[in-house]
This record gives sequence, C-alpha cells and structure tokens, in this order.
Amino acid sequence: MNNLEALYQTHQGNVSDKWELFLHEYDRLFLTYREKPVHLLEIGVQNGGSLAIWGQYFTHAEKITGCDVNPDCQKIAYSDPKIKLIIGDATQEKTFQSIINESPFFDIIIDDGSHTSADIIKAFCHYFAVLKDDGVFIVEDLHCSYWQEYSGGLYNPLSSVAFFKALADVLNCEHWGDNAQSTDVLQCFFDEYDCSLSPDALQHLHSIEFINSMCVIRKRTPEHNILGPHCIAGQVELVVSGHLSLHGQCNSAPDQSGRAWTIAPDIDNKAYIDALVEKQAYIEEAEKMINEQKGNLKKLQAVLQHKESIIKSLESDLVIIKQSLSWKITSPLRLLSSMTQNMCDLIPQTESRKRVLVNGVKFGLFILGSLKNELNQRIKKLVRKSSLLSSSASIKQSVAVIYLARGTEETECHSIKRFIHSYKTFQSGHDHTLYVIFKGFQNGQDIENIKATIDVPFKDFVFEDKSYDIGAYVEASRLITEDRCIFMNTHSEICADQWVKKLIQPLEDRQIGLVGCTASYESMSILSPSFPKSPNPHIRSNAFAIDRKIFVELTQNESIQSKMDAWLFESGDNSLTHRVMRLNQKAVVVDYWGNVFCESEWPNSGVFRHLFRQNELITDNQCRFFKNESLFQKGKLSFFAWKTL
Repeated sequence: MNNLEALYQTHQGNVSDKWELFLHEYDRLFLTYREKPVHLLEIGVQNGGSLAIWGQYFTHAEKITGCDVNPDCQKIAYSDPKIKLIIGDATQEKTFQSIINESPFFDIIIDDGSHTSADIIKAFCHYFAVLKDDGVFIVEDLHCSYWQEYSGGLYNPLSSVAFFKALADVLNCEHWGDNAQSTDVLQCFFDEYDCSLSPDALQHLHSIEFINSMCVIRKRTPEHNILGPHCIAGQVELVVSGHLSLHGQCNSAPDQSGRAWTIAPDIDNKAYIDALVEKQAYIEEAEKMINEQKGNLKKLQAVLQHKESIIKSLESDLVIIKQSLSWKITSPLRLLSSMTQNMCDLIPQTESRKRVLVNGVKFGLFILGSLKNELNQRIKKLVRKSSLLSSSASIKQSVAVIYLARGTEETECHSIKRFIHSYKTFQSGHDHTLYVIFKGFQNGQDIENIKATIDVPFKDFVFEDKSYDIGAYVEASRLITEDRCIFMNTHSEICADQWVKKLIQPLEDRQIGLVGCTASYESMSILSPSFPKSPNPHIRSNAFAIDRKIFVELTQNESIQSKMDAWLFESGDNSLTHRVMRLNQKAVVVDYWGNVFCESEWPNSGVFRHLFRQNELITDNQCRFFKNESLFQKGKLSFFAWKTL
C-alpha cells in the first residue's frame, strides 16, 4: 500500500493542500484503520482533492463524507460512490443533521475548516458525540490559534489551543481532589461559544496528543480511561517497602478542597478579552484620527502653497510697477521731497508764514518719506526671499538610486514588487539614475521576469549572493560615476512624493555627511563589546543618502563576511554613522514631509518605532512589522530603540 505522501505526489485532479508533517503523522495515526471499513468525516475540503485521496488511502472505507461552507464546492464531482460532499456550516444544527443522515457515527473526524477558535471548539462539541469509541478526532492548522485574525493569541484564554489544554485537565479529573465537575474547567468556553459537552461524553476522552499545528484526540469506553489499580510484580522490597500490600488497590487523591491552586481564579475571561478589544479599538480610532489630521495637514499645505503663489504673483506685479512709466514719471516728486527740505530755510517770508510753509512741507515730506520707507522694506523682503528660494532649490550634483533586489525567499520577491509599485507611484522630485542590483536568484529567468515589471528606465548589476547588502552597496559604488548615492535594501518602500529631493537636499549643507530615512539608539552590546552601549545613535541601512566619493573612501577596506559584520557596519563602534561623524560631519534623518532632524531629535521624529507617529519617507519590513504590533509590544520595541517611550 502506498503511503500518504506517495499518493499526494502522484495525485491528479482537484487540489489538496496539507503540510508535509501532517502526511507523515497520518501514516502513523491511521495505520490500524487502513484495512477497516471506516467512516471518515472531513470538515473543510476547499478544492476537494483530499476526499479523493482519502478514498484511495482507505481502500476498504464504507463512507467518506466532506463538508464545506463554500457554495462553490457544489461544482466538485466524484466518481467514487462512497464519497459524499455536503454544503453548509458544520457548526449549525441543520448541517449536523445532514451529515449524520449520511453516517450516524464516524471512526475518523478531521477538522480542516475555518481554523477560527469559535468554529474549532463548537465543531468538537458537536461531533465528539458521533465519534465511535476507538475513533480519532484530529484538528489541523492549530497555529492559527495564535493569531488575532482567527480569534486567537498566545495568551488568549479562550483560544482553541487553550481549550484542548483544558481537555488535558479533564483527562485527569479523578486526581483533582475536590468535588468539581469535569466540565467546570470548560465552562468559560461553553459560555463564550454557546456549546457544551456532557460529563458522560467526557468520560470517553482517552488521550490528547499535541503535534506541531495539530491536536489528536482519541476516544475509548470509560473503563479504558481510568488509572485503574496498582499492579505489583515481584516479592523482594530491599529499598522501599510496603508496595506488596498495594496490589489491586486504586489511587485515592488527597483532599485538595480549599487549596490555593485548586480554587479557580476569579477572572472574567470574556471581560478581560473585551477590555483588550476595546483598547485595540481605541488605538485604531486614535490612528484613524491621526491619519485624518495628516490629511488635513496636506490640505493646509495645499492652501499655503496657493497663498505663496499669490504672494509670488504680487511680488512680480511689484517688479513690473517699479519698471513702469508711472513710476518713472513720479521720480521728480521723490526728488522734490529732498530738495524742498533744503529750500525751506531760504524762503524770504515772515516768521509766521514761514512756519506755516515749513509745517506744510514737512507734512508732505512725512507722507512721501513713509511711502518710501514702506516700499524699501518690501523690496528688501523680496530680495531676501528670492535669495533663500534660489539657494534651497539648487541641487547640481548627479544622483544614483541603488536598489538591492535579493530573491532568495518568497517574502523578498513580494518586497521587490512592493518597491517597484512605490517607485512608480511617487514622484522623485529630482533627476536620477536607477540602478537595480540582482543577487540571490536561482536562475536568470526569474531576473528577466522582474525586469519586465519595472517598466521604467534603469541599469542593472548581477552580483553573487555574498557579502550581504553592505557588500553589494560597496561593490556598486565603485562601478558608477554619479556624485550622490541613495542606497535602499530589498524591503524598502517609498512613501511620499519628492523623496529623492528630500533625501539629497540636506547634503547641500557641508556640515551634513549622511542622511537616513530611519535611525535608532539601540545597541547590540549584549552580543559583542564591539557595539557601543546604549544610547547608540546610528542611521539604519534600509535607506540612506551619502556622497559617493566619501562612501568609497570610508569603505575602501570593507570586508563583510558574516551577518555580524553587517550589523557592525550599521551600528558597531566603527559604523558608517561613526565614520561620518569622525569627519566632523553630521548624520541626520528626513521624515515624510522633508523635515530634517539632528541626532538629539531622532526619538521624536516619528521615523522609526514611535508609539503614535509613523512619518517614514521610506519604510521597510521592520517598520511594517512595528505598525501591526499591539500597543504593549510597540512600547517594548520603542523602548529598545530609544530607551524612552
């Protein structure tokens, strides 16, 4: 007989998806059933291929029943008459009746359904009763029990794994030493999911076996599930005496009533979970409000840009006025204002008339002088602003954007697609040459497939998969001629328009030598004394800009042979950040809006692991991971990054 893995390797037709470990375990678990006329139920069949394979695996099976909630499964047909597929929610009474009409009892039940804790627990409570004694109930894909998306979590007291752990206590209820019912430890699950198991049914619980992502529950008649009496063999007791008299006696648990760890803790699991959900909802609402405020800020910036355009228009009008004929015609009046002052003393009139004349002339001079001063002030402001605008807009150096596309893992291929999409979406704001470094791909066709998706002008290098990201940056910097470089790793993702300009602009200040999109104070000194102790300010290597010649000079003897070397380059005592600082230049970060932050301002810049702000200009997988964490986990990661919340 073929083993299950062999059947999967040769199967044609409808698809079936099982983990490799499951195939090996099923051969062990089902060894005694393969020659029997079994009745098998599988909850959740997806494309239906597993039912066909079970039909080949259990050649003497009488009935193989599948159930799936997806109505599209009606399209699936089987030539084997012993296979029956029922459409419906297996946890609903109507579907349950349809299933037991096909077969009132089952030798094997496999739950491969929705994987949510609620459905797993309710399905077990429904179908354990129709599992034959000496039968086996198997729950697949229990790793979902640790994920919030499936109503789970490592410390969720009402998850499906928590339920089966509680069943392990039920197995040993005869040793509890108090008057509790076997169902007491399960009551919180019954209340939450509106289901139940009777004490009589639980007496048939024989064993529970946990395997990676799988739980196996075996059922036998009650007499096979109790501990039973002592069985004493032999007659000589040289070390510990008194055992001969125990032969045939059953165990009696000492009274544990009232003991500290016998009394169930007074915890309302549902209220606890509801409180956590409420906190999560509050955080999501706060993040929504933040995003709305960001949207409002964008609108205000648009209004500001509009106002600035009006000012520029008025300033242009003022220049035109100063060059106009009317301005030239009135120039004698301005000359008169200075001449009149000199002539006043020469007017041959009486003292009173002279005083009137002087006062009148002085009043006229005052008006003309005020207008002249106001005009001069506006002209000075125009000159000042024009100078600032021209200096901030000039970036004369050529720029290379160097992206590392490493394709050894599926997640990296997804990241490459994410980068390409973001590169096409956001305007760079400055001319540049895009270089793509390909490394780690199994064959050239994979590289060609990615090239076809880029759809913008670019140049490429193909490097061996060695020396990590930094080694590839170093090698590429020696093959190009541009003045400035922006390096980005595989998981980088652009988040805002004008991103090249925002990254390169600070390098126009000669006091700045390194510009990053994210930074940290975190230290890895626990791994090696070559890492400075915290706070250890350094620019993260996911995306940074630097003068190419300086980078080549600083890395001329660089050798990246291990992951530790790569970590040291990023945050060791001879990191790139420290090398730049030793040149008496600053390392800064730039945020989504183009704001520049010096080292002391990094923790509050919002560019990396900030509790309430995510202002990355270019993000990466670590930032995306942080964004999806709980507030508690975010607090821990933020503390590690900055030693402050």
